[in-house]
Amino acid sequence: RRGLRKAVAIITRKAEIRKAGNILNSRGSAAAGHCGEFSAEFIRNCLEKNGGHLTNRCGDWLSFEKNDETTKKLLADAFWIADTRMMAEMAAALGKKPVSERYRRQARKLLERWQKLYLNGDGLLREDLRTQTTLAFALKYSLIEKDVRASHLQLLADNIRSHGELLQTGFLGTAVLLDVLSDNGAHDLAVTLLLQRKNPSWLYSVDQGATTIWERWDSYTKEKGFGPAGMNSFNHYAYGAGLGWMYSSLAGIRESENAMGMKRFVLRPRPDRRLGFVKARYRSRAGVIESSWRYEKDGSLVWNYTVPEGAEAEVYLPGAASALIRKAGRYVEKLFENSNNYIAGFCIVFGADYKRDKYKFSKAYKKKKEEVKHHEERKRVIVLFVN
Repeated sequence: RRGLRKAVAIITRKAEIRKAGNILNSRGSAAAGHCGEFSAEFIRNCLEKNGGHLTNRCGDWLSFEKNDETTKKLLADAFWIADTRMMAEMAAALGKKPVSERYRRQARKLLERWQKLYLNGDGLLREDLRTQTTLAFALKYSLIEKDVRASHLQLLADNIRSHGELLQTGFLGTAVLLDVLSDNGAHDLAVTLLLQRKNPSWLYSVDQGATTIWERWDSYTKEKGFGPAGMNSFNHYAYGAGLGWMYSSLAGIRESENAMGMKRFVLRPRPDRRLGFVKARYRSRAGVIESSWRYEKDGSLVWNYTVPEGAEAEVYLPGAASALIRKAGRYVEKLFENSNNYIAGFCIVFGADYKRDKYKFSKAYKKKKEEVKHHEERKRVIVLFVN
């Protein structure tokens, strides 16, 4: 009887969900229109109050560098450009070409104004506006031209090093800083920030006893005790945004632009010997995705990853420019370092019963290892099927 009641409850609940879905479908256009009108009115009010800029009172909250009114406007205007571009992409995806084109034109005009207000004649950010956050935003949201991106990245790296290789970002900047560094060729500096133990840093809080992400890096210190009681949350997400970078850059799990719902995804880890190993597991709509790597005593890198059933992955071996397409299964790559890249030594593909399988590298592998050591170019991956 208990089981029957449970079944009836589930069926009833599903009926309610279907009914609610029908109501939403019938009223969706009206609701979307109402939200759009509210958003437009909100933006108009902001522009009128702030001289044609979007802004807010917090800006880069708790930044260690300046966070004045001009900086707040610069960041809010950057978000406005990014949001407008996304609106154009969404309209295009929905087949609304005229709407998409309107948003694209608006985004171009907003970008031109942003560059006129905040950049020098050489295309770089004005000297009086350069903070880690503003420099990172310009790179993150492509607000500068391609030919000055390298110089702009150098300005950001110089800023970080001038502060003793410590971040100075607040809530907004910390959310993008690590991704910007890794995605623009400064991954080693991003890892350096992760491993810092001085204030401000993630491990500084850990050393003070943190088991959660705090609102301030020094919400509590062993030397001074608790910080200001008026604003001192001990369960605050903002600085936890770095965890997304750990999944996407260290473990290399990213969504693909070529598919939805992680039915096709990217695996592109960026190993670093200072870390020794990384293990990540992500429960996606397509199934469980796993990516873990470790350095062996012989200096090689072993990378394990899992592609769930019904999905496929674009797999980039560390340092590779092109991807391998991997179907569902569990894979083990054995890689050897060659200058800044890795040579593919071996790949083992586990069969359907991979959970019960254990692998050992064979004599053939040991022989191949010696061949790989003397090879100067990337070799094709050797695949062994283990049933």
